[in-house]
Parts: sequence; structure tokens; C-alpha cells
Amino acid sequence: MQLAATRSIDPLYNIKPMAQAIRQVQEQGLPVANAARYHAQYQFLGRLEAPLVELRGAELTRWLAAHPEAYAVIYLKDGQRIDAIPARHKQAYRGGAAVLVDAQAAAGLLAST
Repeated sequence: MQLAATRSIDPLYNIKPMAQAIRQVQEQGLPVANAARYHAQYQFLGRLEAPLVELRGAELTRWLAAHPEAYAVIYLKDGQRIDAIPARHKQAYRGGAAVLVDAQAAAGLLAST
């Protein structure tokens, strides 16, 4: 029973694919911000050499404008609209979704929430 439950919720909590996508962006020399409190959850699984920049709200909007080449991990409460988002990586995450998007897409997502 526990094994069956683990398999059904695994996609909601398995962050290794996101961590690996972040690593690929960082390997290109591009900065990555996390649009929420960052507990280094991607650090080990992605073997990241640099921590993500932890920013929220207006501070994140200003950072994205100053770093147009950057990427950001944005968390969505509603995972249903994930298909319409042009993202480097996207996945279900804790009842919503997490997307790794470029600065322009991140700014658009932040403006629409």
C-alpha cells in the first residue's frame, strides 16, 4: 500500500528533474533566482555550484529587469495552466506547479498573479 501511494505522489515531490535543469542553466553561466523562500532543496540533487538567488515580490521584479539573461523558478498555485507556459522545465509540484523560465516569461507570470 505504501509503495503504491509513493508512486502516485512521487511526481509532486520529485525535484531532481528541476534541479538538473537549473544546473544546465547555471553551467551556461546564467544566474537563477527562486521566487520563494529557498531552503537549498535543489542544491544537492542538481549538484549546483552556486546557490539560487532568493527573491520575492517587487525585489524579484527589479532583479529580473536588471538581469534579462537570467532564469527564475516560479511556483504556481494552479498547475492546470502549466501547458501554456513557455518554460525550460516545468513540473507538477505540491498541488501546483514549478516552472523554470527566462526573465521575460518570469516577469509576465509575476504580473499576472
